[in-house]
Amino acid sequence: MAPEPASPATAPADAPAAAPDPLAGVPTLTTYAATDAAERVAALKLVADSVAQQRQAASRALLAHPASVGAVGLLLALVAQALLAWNREWLALHKELGGDGC
Repeated sequence: MAPEPASPATAPADAPAAAPDPLAGVPTLTTYAATDAAERVAALKLVADSVAQQRQAASRALLAHPASVGAVGLLLALVAQALLAWNREWLALHKELGGDGC
C-alpha cells in the first residue's frame, strides 16, 4: 500500500509557505523611441552616467587586482634597493674624499 500524499492540513509545521511575488508592485517594462529633444537629452545623460559608473568600477577593479598590487610592491622594492645602493656608494665616496662619514 502506497502512502498518501500530504495534504495542506497534514503538512509539517516547518514546511515553507508559498512566498509572495516580489515583483507584484513593479510596473511592466516598456520601451519606445525617443522623439522629443528633451527625451533624447535625458537618454544620452543616462547613457553617459552609465559609462562613467562602468569606468569607475573598471578602474577600481584594476587597481585592486592582486597582480597590480604585486607589481606596485615589486616596483617599490626595486626603487628602495636602488636608493639604498646609491646611498652606500655616496657614503663611500664621501669617506674617500675626506668627509666625516656621517
